[in-house]
Amino acid sequence: MDEFERKWREDIAAMIVRGEPVPYAFLHRLFPDTVQLKGEYELVYEGKLPQNAVVQRTLAAPLQEVRTMPESGAPEPLVADWRNMLIFGDNLQVLKTLADRDIPGNLYGKVRLIYIDPPFASKQDMDNNNEQIVFQDKLARSQFIEFLRERLIFLCRLLTTDGSIYVHLDYRMASEIKLVLDEVFGRENFRNEIAWCYTGPSAANSYYPRKHDNILFYTRSTVNFFNQPRVAHKSGVHNRGQVFGAVEIDDPNIKANLEAQGKKLEDWWIDVWSTDRYRSELTDYPKQKPEALLERIIEASSEPGDIVLDAFAGSGTTAAVAERLGRRWVAIDCGKLAIYTIEKRLLCGLKGGVTPRPFTLYNAGLYDYNAIKKLDFDEYKRFVLQLFQARAERRVYGRMETHGLIGNDPVLVLDLKPFPDTSVTVETLHSIHRMGEGSFGKVVYVVAPGSLVHFLHNHETIDDTTYVMLKVPNSVIERIHLGDFTQLQQPRSLGAVNDPAMAIGFDFIRPPKVVARYRYRPISQPMFCEYGVELTRFESDNEELRGRTSNGNGGKFPTFAMLMVDPDYQGGTFQLGHAFDADELKKRNYVACIPSEGVGEQLMLIYIDIYGNEYTELVPRTQFTEGESSGEEEQSIY
Repeated sequence: MDEFERKWREDIAAMIVRGEPVPYAFLHRLFPDTVQLKGEYELVYEGKLPQNAVVQRTLAAPLQEVRTMPESGAPEPLVADWRNMLIFGDNLQVLKTLADRDIPGNLYGKVRLIYIDPPFASKQDMDNNNEQIVFQDKLARSQFIEFLRERLIFLCRLLTTDGSIYVHLDYRMASEIKLVLDEVFGRENFRNEIAWCYTGPSAANSYYPRKHDNILFYTRSTVNFFNQPRVAHKSGVHNRGQVFGAVEIDDPNIKANLEAQGKKLEDWWIDVWSTDRYRSELTDYPKQKPEALLERIIEASSEPGDIVLDAFAGSGTTAAVAERLGRRWVAIDCGKLAIYTIEKRLLCGLKGGVTPRPFTLYNAGLYDYNAIKKLDFDEYKRFVLQLFQARAERRVYGRMETHGLIGNDPVLVLDLKPFPDTSVTVETLHSIHRMGEGSFGKVVYVVAPGSLVHFLHNHETIDDTTYVMLKVPNSVIERIHLGDFTQLQQPRSLGAVNDPAMAIGFDFIRPPKVVARYRYRPISQPMFCEYGVELTRFESDNEELRGRTSNGNGGKFPTFAMLMVDPDYQGGTFQLGHAFDADELKKRNYVACIPSEGVGEQLMLIYIDIYGNEYTELVPRTQFTEGESSGEEEQSIY
């Protein structure tokens, strides 16, 4: 019995013990000869994997804590030992981690509400001569369907039995994704297809302007929490059967009560404007949704203290509204622009000037190796076992105790921290083999820091046992998972921030090499910008270490993705003020122009490469006025 089958059976048993209704599809799997699914269907397309294969092939990404905010003055958490979570990384890998019941602090069956606004090929109609896949090149419809289906499989596991999920789509993919949701959540758990209607200009001449989005509302089971939204009755409509029913009501008290309650909100919403009507909410993040929309959803399908999750967090509307409404929240995004936008919005942009409760930023899939080295052995062991998808389980072989399993093969994590000058050699493996006293099987995995492994090959066979080295950070994940190692990449233009993206594997933070020149020109010289940042060198270590030549979108700096600026850095948390993407700067000879308004005594600049690595520099304003450079001097266009 595989891991997916075991957990599936445990879920059914738990439902029965709690006296909850078991979904009809589950009964069919449990009693296939007795319970028949008549007239069932599924969406068939190329590349579709069975659910158990999705679970088994997906790499989990351990969460590494980066920092907790705000640094002071935050209200007490809603629940003891809980911190709201902002997670940078591929949401598929993160969801696999959050849904793993063997990991402490997992969220399996604990999320009351999920809202996602998954992007679909926002660049598909744009010119694309880029040979390199930067964010994940144009996804075909079937690829996008499987992209989203994989995530829905794990999202389903996170929901409480009375939890709900809202999937925000538009006319392009709503019909196909509804079939996927029927498959993953069960057709019997479909609640509504909500039409969110809005207005605006349109270039349509041969069809009606498309001015509504589709929000598909599903639940985890047939018994779900729902706080029925109500709206005021239309003004001027009297009780002639249109408002309170077909029966005339004479009692004024009953009529007053019914009038005060309002009418139940239907599944077409015309009273929530698009975000461009709410200027105070705008974050300059593409395709931002209005807070009023999320307020309605969160209040309808959760209660104060519940956990609300958004796996495509974007501008952070879900997190901001959940914070204001007293919900706990988890926000996940694969883009650095999104992460910094959300940080700023929570710390500085909540309505009413509210200070948020503590939230913690995590990395998933891109780790600070220096921080890992500081962990005590138990924490380090747990981290690297998750990193290499090993199940934590102690076993004894002769005089050797191992720490985990990959499949049925033991995993030994070497504790070399007390011996920093020790190296791992072939003789080390022979010593392990002798301590095993012949009781090891065909394969033993050995985890050790890659910098301390002093032989080139990744495995060594001694007698009948092959010892496979799992090097940190030099991964041999390909040998285990039979998949290519690719890393999540950052977009080079703001138009691409909502493109679907996937990552396989993990990597460690390696700041890029950056040289920049800083110049100040008065506004009286219009051909120059006031505060100019000229990028003269940008190289990513990842590119060198992997032996890859990245063509990007062309230009001098193919791995450069974005420059972010806090124009008045006051210490503590970075406050995003300006963002310049690679496509924009390429047109300007890689010169970023920072407006003088809001510039303080020092600026914080964050240079980001397409792999998500950052180079951070604190630049005093005087460095601009004096025309100084960071790094080596190079010829400037000034």
